[in-house]
Amino acid sequence: MRGNFRGEVLHKNYLLSAFSIFLSIVFFFVVSAGQIANGYNFFTHSSVNYSNIHHQINQKHLLAENIFNGDLAKRVSLFPSTDTSNASVPSYPPALPSMETTQGPCVFYDLSSRTINICGGVVSLDTINKILRDPSLLNNTTDKIWFLSANISVLDGATLTVGSNETKWLKINSTFPTDAYSITSRGNLIINDTKISSWNTTRNQEAALRDFNTPRGYIALLPGANGQLNITNSNLTHLGFNGGQGTWGVSYYSGEGSIIENNNLSSNFRPLYFGQNASNILVSGNTINDNTQNGITIYGSSNINISGNEIRDNGLQGIACLFQCNTIAAKSNGIYNNARDGIRFDKNTINSLLQYNLIHDNNQSGIAVRNSSFNTVTSNTLNNNRVGIAIAQNSFENLLINNSVQNSSLYGIYFQSNSSSNKVEKNVLQNSQNGGIAVNDAKNNTFSKNTISDNSDFGIRLRNASGNVMTDNIVLDNPPYNFYFTSSSIFNTFKNTIFDNSSVRFFDNTSNAYIENTDNMLTTNNKEIPTRVYTTNSTLLLIPTTSKNILVDTLDMAVNPSKNHLNVSSLSKDFEINTNYKKWIESSTDPEIESKYIVGGFKPNTQIAIEVNGTFWNAFTSNDTGHITFLYDKGSRQNSLTAEFEAYPSNRASISAVVLLGVIVAISAGFLLVRRSLKKIRVPK
Repeated sequence: MRGNFRGEVLHKNYLLSAFSIFLSIVFFFVVSAGQIANGYNFFTHSSVNYSNIHHQINQKHLLAENIFNGDLAKRVSLFPSTDTSNASVPSYPPALPSMETTQGPCVFYDLSSRTINICGGVVSLDTINKILRDPSLLNNTTDKIWFLSANISVLDGATLTVGSNETKWLKINSTFPTDAYSITSRGNLIINDTKISSWNTTRNQEAALRDFNTPRGYIALLPGANGQLNITNSNLTHLGFNGGQGTWGVSYYSGEGSIIENNNLSSNFRPLYFGQNASNILVSGNTINDNTQNGITIYGSSNINISGNEIRDNGLQGIACLFQCNTIAAKSNGIYNNARDGIRFDKNTINSLLQYNLIHDNNQSGIAVRNSSFNTVTSNTLNNNRVGIAIAQNSFENLLINNSVQNSSLYGIYFQSNSSSNKVEKNVLQNSQNGGIAVNDAKNNTFSKNTISDNSDFGIRLRNASGNVMTDNIVLDNPPYNFYFTSSSIFNTFKNTIFDNSSVRFFDNTSNAYIENTDNMLTTNNKEIPTRVYTTNSTLLLIPTTSKNILVDTLDMAVNPSKNHLNVSSLSKDFEINTNYKKWIESSTDPEIESKYIVGGFKPNTQIAIEVNGTFWNAFTSNDTGHITFLYDKGSRQNSLTAEFEAYPSNRASISAVVLLGVIVAISAGFLLVRRSLKKIRVPK
């Protein structure tokens, strides 16, 4: 009996102990659930110490997989499953490789920085709303219109989508003077077919800038981000302020492969900013207008492709590469009505291309290249800018080719501030109010095959410029001076330039200019300065000794000496237009020199007589183009060092023709005498 009783007691004790353990476990879970509901983790409950949102750019990376390794934010709500049937996740493109993940949507809220953190998976605004269920942070005010009163941070490996599937308009609270929230990302941020703006609840409208420092909402892809910020078919407006790095509007500090396409970006502080380490980004088909500063700002970025955009009415430049930009391409953009330059390359922007852009009505330069080198500016149309193209501040080795520059209020092309070794080729510069090409304090630049016409004041002006070479340019009808020299501009050369009674104006006594022609064509002038003709070129040195205004004209005459050089001058004031009489003089220091002449301007197929030093020398027949060719040899020179030529139409037979006729007559007479002698021998006795 005692044994049975003891067994029954032990059995009852075991039951009592089991029941106590069960009650302890129930109590444990009740307490844990209560603390989690109040924002505390039962195991670890210290809060994450994030810095203020304006300094998020420097915060430590948070990865979705290690959020629970350490301190947890005060308020947590997760969908750890891959089943997203309870969340609205848009599926529109562009899809990203990094979006392919087994991680379900992950969201947590940090109370200290008022930041909603996207920590994993693909998350939309609707997803956030269903997880947090807090309209003081994110509120769907009306159908697909959302009001954000917190920061959003997309962590590495996560994706936030904002698109027309669930969002027509996202308003970011930016109520002066305290509230201004942001969306920043180290993962993927995909914006498509929607509107995002700041919002002032006091005025019930988009937040306007009271001054540059008035806080407004902004979007930024942070340094070191592994994802992309793609913005397509959307309207982004009234974003950004001058609050420091990342706060300017829409900013990229990384994001290789990102796309910004077919958007409207207006009334922002800086609508698009590309900082250091941003690269391989496409900006295409956007309208970027009425922004506070530059339409597009690039600082230390590379491989930014800007094409097919309309960039207008911005407060500074349309496009500004401010510092160490590399391989920037701006093609087929319309850039106009900007307060300063249409496009500016500055501070060591290199290896970049501007092509097929229509640039007009900008208040300063259409294109400005400053302290930048190895860039190409080609096939652009520039109209009604203050300066068409400006090259300044030690810029070198840039190429300007095939551009059309019209109606500049100052200059077509402007060089200044020690810019050197640049090439300007095949451009058309017309109707500028103060001149075609102005070269100030610049050297060793080349200008070739440009057409410079119908500009006021001058065609080409050189001021304190040296060693510049102008080749094969057409410079005409630029009243009052086609060419203008001042302030000790020396050793500048016009090569193979066709002058048509052009005025070369010197405004000082120390400047000079060389006129060189590699076809050995003669350039005459109204001061009877002789052209020195070498075996490979002709050179005229213009020095303002007796007059500062010299008229020069390229003659249809080429001279080739056999050695050394000749000095040749036209003595006919109407040499080019007179088809009946031309006069010139040559002199040398060597009586052994022979000179070959090609002289045009005569009537075709006409016999032209040549007199030398007042005596008939020879006659030649002009060809179908009205040119005669002859060699004045040392036998004809007869040791004379000077020869004065006169050429005019004549019926007098040439010496060669007379000699030939004499030879024919002599041969005929001899033949007759021989024939008569043979007949006498054959008569029989």
